[in-house]
Amino acid sequence: MDNFDYLKKKKHNLKPRLIFYLYSGFVLFSFLLTYLVDAHNFLGLRDFMIDHFAVPLFWFHWFRTPVEIPVQWYTLGAAVLIFIINAGIALERKDKDIFRFWFLLSAGIILMFVEDAGDVRHAYREHIETIFGEGFYGLYSTLYELLYFIILGAFMLYVIIKFRAVYREYVNTRKYLLRGYILYGVAVTGSWLGSGFEAVTGFSFYSTVGEFILNRIFIIDGRSEFAYRVAQQNYIFINRNLMDRAFEESLELLAAASLLTAALYFFSHYRDKTEKNEHS
Repeated sequence: MDNFDYLKKKKHNLKPRLIFYLYSGFVLFSFLLTYLVDAHNFLGLRDFMIDHFAVPLFWFHWFRTPVEIPVQWYTLGAAVLIFIINAGIALERKDKDIFRFWFLLSAGIILMFVEDAGDVRHAYREHIETIFGEGFYGLYSTLYELLYFIILGAFMLYVIIKFRAVYREYVNTRKYLLRGYILYGVAVTGSWLGSGFEAVTGFSFYSTVGEFILNRIFIIDGRSEFAYRVAQQNYIFINRNLMDRAFEESLELLAAASLLTAALYFFSHYRDKTEKNEHS
C-alpha cells in the first residue's frame, strides 16, 4: 500500500459523524456547566456573577455567547460553504438537479441566518404591533410570525422533497439532513408556541416550562434563589429566556451541526463517485 492509498484509507476512517458527536458533547458540557455554576456555585462563578452582572445566571450569558455567537453562526457558515462546494462540483459535472438542490438549500440557510442574526422577523413584528395598536405579540403580529415561519419552512421543505432523489442513495447524508430538519422544526415550533401563541391563548409554554425548570433544578439554596430574583428584577422575561436560549439555541446548534455533517458526507461520497467515473 503506497502513501496515497494509506491517506485515502485514513480519510475514510475520519467519519463526518464525529463532527456531530463533537457538537453533541459541547451541548451536554454546556448543560452540565450551567447546572454546576447556577445551582452549586462552581469555582465561585455564581457569586462572582451576583457581584458583577445585572442578570447573574450563567445560562443567560453562556447560551448567547458562545453557544449562539459565534459557535452556531460559524457552524451555519461552514455548512453553507460545503453546500456551495457541493453545488460547484455538481455544476462542473453537469449534474443539474444536484446543483439546484445544494444551491437552493444554501440560499434557504442564508435566509435563516439573516433572520437569526438580524432579527428581521422581530423588526417587522414590532411594526405590525405599532400599526394595529397591539401590545407585545398581539393577534396580528402572532399571525404574521406564523405566516413568516410557514413561508420559510415551505421553501425548505420544497427543496428537500423536490430533490429527494439527489440524496436518496447517500444514506448518511439523508439521515443527517432529516435530523437537521427535525431539530430546526422543533426549535421553530417551540419558538412560536413559546412567544407568539401566548397573546392568543394567555398561556406561555416557554414561561411555564422555564419557571418549572428554574424552580426544580436551579433554585436549591438561598444564594441561587437570590441570583434568580436579581435576574427577575433586571430582566422580566427571565423564565421565557431559559427556554429561548438554553433549549432553543441548543437545538439550533445541533441542527446546524447535522446539516454540516450531511453536507460533508455528501461531499466525500459524491467526490469519490465522480473520481471513480473519471477513471473507469
